[in-house]
Amino acid sequence: MAKPTILDRTFSVIMRRMVETGQAPHYTEIASELGMSPQEGKAVLQKLFSLRGFPGWLFPKGDTIVSFPPFNNLPTHHRLTIDGQQKWFGSERLNRWRSAGFSQGRRYKSTRCALIAVSRYGWR
Repeated sequence: MAKPTILDRTFSVIMRRMVETGQAPHYTEIASELGMSPQEGKAVLQKLFSLRGFPGWLFPKGDTIVSFPPFNNLPTHHRLTIDGQQKWFGSERLNRWRSAGFSQGRRYKSTRCALIAVSRYGWR
């Protein structure tokens, strides 16, 4: 099995934080978790989001994660409830949610169930 690249590891850090807390990490938190300087964390975050076809986006002229499908860091009308907690917002592309096995208003029993639904779409 191939060793995960720095972009793979960055993606995993962001997705794990979004699932655990409902909020995207700041690039300094990503850098800390990956054992690099804040400047390197900022650079790898920008590189990840600049990949052609990457569905997420950063705040314009900034380094704050706004959308990291299937999650959104800003409140939207697509609210998700897991384990009775409503701390997640879905991205603006509802068809991606449906493809991932999510449905509006559906309540998931655990974050594990939510991750399984997310993995059906192909997110790591």
